[in-house]
Amino acid sequence: MTEAELVVPSDATPDVDALIIDLRTGDTETRSRAAQVLIKHGPFAVDSLSEIIQDDDPAVRQWIAIVMGNINHPRAVKLLLTLLKDENATVRFHTVLALSSLNDTRAIAPLIEMQMDPDHEVRVVVAEALKELGYTEPTPTERPLDELFDDIKDKEIKNRDLAAAELAAQGERAIEPLLVELNGTDANGREMAARVLGEIGNPRSVDPLVVALNDESDLVRESAALALGAVNDTRAIPGLIAALNDTSSYVRENAAQSLGQIHDSRAVEPLIGLLSDSDADVRAAAARSLGELGDPRAADQLKTLLEDEMDYVREAARMALETL
Repeated sequence: MTEAELVVPSDATPDVDALIIDLRTGDTETRSRAAQVLIKHGPFAVDSLSEIIQDDDPAVRQWIAIVMGNINHPRAVKLLLTLLKDENATVRFHTVLALSSLNDTRAIAPLIEMQMDPDHEVRVVVAEALKELGYTEPTPTERPLDELFDDIKDKEIKNRDLAAAELAAQGERAIEPLLVELNGTDANGREMAARVLGEIGNPRSVDPLVVALNDESDLVRESAALALGAVNDTRAIPGLIAALNDTSSYVRENAAQSLGQIHDSRAVEPLIGLLSDSDADVRAAAARSLGELGDPRAADQLKTLLEDEMDYVREAARMALETL
């Protein structure tokens, strides 16, 4: 299995819907041409690709992975991570290649878990991807927890990321010390603790993560907001709604995204209010989450975003309206 070599044409803004149809129903050559154009116009493609990421045809899921691996977009890594557990080995193979090409250390922990994948070729590319991402440490069980907790407070972000990946791989064993770290004095440690707790996804972390939404550090609040979506527990709803008013646009964006993941109707009205946020990424996140919630109360305000100055906000609103 080798990833297709893609030469992107210099086309104008594409008809994304037509390209998605080609990607889903065309022959290999048609799909390849559609992928080339989607890569060229990445921001227009991401939301549409996210809608078909669970397509029944593994060939479609494979092409989604290839396209995402060539799009430098904030959502690409998150979407690709959902394909790592695909039942089809070829899809997993191309997803690992895509994550490697994006060079985002958020992929390290999930890739560590794939080192025992049943498919030999997948295991080979996982090992290569981990090397590309800088993961050269021993296996998680070979490093004591106290050493890992020292490293998540390291000044070098690469060392923090690697330690966080190992802690996430240790799962339940790491939860109690992570909860202690979440209340520690080091901001880097608190941020990474929040992030790892989200990756582990244990419900015991919900209340402490909600408290962390009020941390003095923007980065800690950002990580806590994102982690609560990953844990996916309705107890986080009030705290995440409050976080929609955070002074940091990144916190507002992450809180909006997490509210969409949790699927609770209490989030609808607050998210509608967020559609007029001054930050385009926040508006787009609110629109996508309202699409996930599928509540018709959002229709009128979403329609106003069809005239937004940012193309990806308009696209997010359009996709959301299709779900109402």
